[in-house]
Amino acid sequence: MVPYFLTLGLHLQRDLPRIVAEVEAAVPGVPIRVTAPLDGHPSLAGILEDRAARGFEAWD
Repeated sequence: MVPYFLTLGLHLQRDLPRIVAEVEAAVPGVPIRVTAPLDGHPSLAGILEDRAARGFEAWD
């Protein structure tokens, strides 16, 4: 599972582990692995730069 969050916030720390445990209990033998959030990923800065360079054209 790849959480689509920018930082490791309360939802990822508290809720996601509980949800993963519930799903693993419901589907025995299928382990679920969770990656780190997007924070700090080297591509994130480039994505932000691209969005900023495009400005509000997507909203026009």
